[in-house]
Amino acid sequence: MKETKILLSKRAEKDLKKIKDLTFWKRYKPTLEKIKERPFTAGHPLHGILKGAFSCEVTKKFRIIYTVEDGKIRIITILAIGHHDDVY
Repeated sequence: MKETKILLSKRAEKDLKKIKDLTFWKRYKPTLEKIKERPFTAGHPLHGILKGAFSCEVTKKFRIIYTVEDGKIRIITILAIGHHDDVY
């Protein structure tokens, strides 16, 4: 498997500090692993102003929005994490 790094944007760091939902926290790390292993199929591609980014469901309410740079080292940048209505 290709070496992969996951980076958090400043917004994503702030978003995480606000989330209190226990179901989210139970599913957060497994969802990150899924994104790390299969970044192009773990989420679905976005359109419009978020074209080039992907969205992966953590829970019915919460999404992780991320981009992928696929070079020698794959870099996944988490752009935003939050409620469906807040991240799009």
